[in-house]
Amino acid sequence: MNFTFNITIPAHTPKENPLVKILKLDKGIIYDFEIISSPGCNGEVYCYLTDLFDNRIFPRNPGGIYKLWGQKIKGRFPSCKFELTGTHMDLKFIGYSPNANYDHTITLSFWIVKKKDIPELAKITEGE
Repeated sequence: MNFTFNITIPAHTPKENPLVKILKLDKGIIYDFEIISSPGCNGEVYCYLTDLFDNRIFPRNPGGIYKLWGQKIKGRFPSCKFELTGTHMDLKFIGYSPNANYDHTITLSFWIVKKKDIPELAKITEGE
């Protein structure tokens, strides 16, 4: 399953009051994702993803952020693996652009599979 979201971060959105969007996803395992931004972001747009309890998901390190320059940011299994179950089926997108003079739209895409659909994936993720 593929889920795609186009999110516009308004110019001058402060870090202290970021844009927050809830991304509705289905149960399964995120095995691939990408963030696409335009070159116009020029390093002035920042974002990260958390679960609904504010635990960092992408990037995984605490306090990590993506600084957008127009590059495509990609994550692939197994480094980006995140299982969506129960209360963890939705993610929060947090974005800000304190010094940007224009609004910027970025695209997030997630590819999700069910464990049962790929037996090899089920074996790899068991016991975690």
